[in-house]
Amino acid sequence: MSKVKAKEVKSEIKARKAKIEKQEDKLKKLKKQLKKSK
Repeated sequence: MSKVKAKEVKSEIKARKAKIEKQEDKLKKLKKQLKKSK
């Protein structure tokens, strides 16, 4: 595997992790809001 390809794959994984983390943050915020509204 070439170095360029390895870099692309690593940045792809980073981007996916960041996306998942953002979604988890949204879920946590929503859960907090639901608790408050009860």
